[in-house]
Amino acid sequence: MGYVWRGQDQFKELADDFEELQRKVEGFKFEHLIENEAFVSATIEATRIAIGTHHKEKRKYLRNALLNIAVGKGLDELRQQIFLNAVEAFSPSHVKSLDLIWRGAGQHIPWDENAITFMQRNYGTAMGLVSPELKGQPSLSNAVLAELRNRGFSSLGGPDLSFPQGGLITNLGVEFLNFVIGPEVIRAAGHI
Repeated sequence: MGYVWRGQDQFKELADDFEELQRKVEGFKFEHLIENEAFVSATIEATRIAIGTHHKEKRKYLRNALLNIAVGKGLDELRQQIFLNAVEAFSPSHVKSLDLIWRGAGQHIPWDENAITFMQRNYGTAMGLVSPELKGQPSLSNAVLAELRNRGFSSLGGPDLSFPQGGLITNLGVEFLNFVIGPEVIRAAGHI
């Protein structure tokens, strides 16, 4: 019963997003998407992944990916498949950690609120502050970083590197983040 609810919940949220797109994006028609085989395939894949997870954040990443495809901000089919597979394999902590690597100094890290000295300000500590399940878990943080490297999304070697450093996210990693968290950018640009 829970699996049906997740799927229904995902479809309801997606339908609401598409209605908003039709109101705000000139020329956007949901009916046109039904004719787009790549979009239909991505929707089927994203729905399968959404039904299989209890993480609301992962379901949001999947909806964001479909919205990007719907408004023409999607990538080629190979990248879409790679990125949907990554959403399925990753935890929300993976995405938060990659976003931390990308935004670096531009992201607010509550160092002072957590009494983190300057010498303790490394990626592992920062990851623990944005993803509490990683706090005090250097081997877990290292595993997350290794998976990001193995996917070709980051070149960050380990959690002990001082925070922030530049150039530790790859173009593929930036494309992935834009794909799964991009609709916020679309909203900011006035499209949604």
